Amino acid sequence: MEANKENQQSIEQAFEQALDAYKAGNFAEAAGQWLALAEDGCAPAQRALGSLYERGQGVEKNAENAFEWTKKAAEQNDPVAMFNLACYHDKGFGAKKNQQTALTWYRKAAEYGHPEAAALIASLIETGDRGLEKDMDEAVRWYQIAANRGNVLAMGRLAWLYSTGTGVPQDATFAFQYFSSCSGGNAACMMNTAILYARGEGTPHNAHEALYWAEQAKKHGAPQAEQLINAIKKNG
Repeated sequence: MEANKENQQSIEQAFEQALDAYKAGNFAEAAGQWLALAEDGCAPAQRALGSLYERGQGVEKNAENAFEWTKKAAEQNDPVAMFNLACYHDKGFGAKKNQQTALTWYRKAAEYGHPEAAALIASLIETGDRGLEKDMDEAVRWYQIAANRGNVLAMGRLAWLYSTGTGVPQDATFAFQYFSSCSGGNAACMMNTAILYARGEGTPHNAHEALYWAEQAKKHGAPQAEQLINAIKKNG
């Protein structure tokens, strides 16, 4: 058992060395190191090698190789590889386009905790796309899983659902929590955070915070931010 632990640590160290080479722009070196690990069955290396073939970094761009290495990692339950494989099936990259197979892999990736996959599954269930049955309770559950793992789109969607009472009980407190959580780089979330601070909905009224977030929204290109800034300055 101790030998297995040491072997795993050795694999992890070799993977990190390859990752360091990749970050330094030494793509060919990274590709060679990941190939050796991938051939020994290391799922993260297989996934990484697939991405190199997709982008043509350190190796000649090859869709079929990208698909095959990514598939090997996905079959070992690597959630990022599952999501990438779903995208390949969706686009017909390296294999014949198949949206139903893509959906299967998106769902598997979501079940293994991939936040973007969870947000996508939530959206498909909410809208009933790709033959999925509409189910707001299930959609909200997946949005929450995605949001809890940091997906900004899921946070924004949950905020909107709770602010309007669409599919969930209207709740300004939850709306504020989700809008403020996704306001780090999303102009719409910044605007809504500012509005809720200005109105004192879901959070105590705070003109200073409202103005701050409105100004941040303006910096990020929100079209109505200037109007909101003027209103906050006038009304407090």
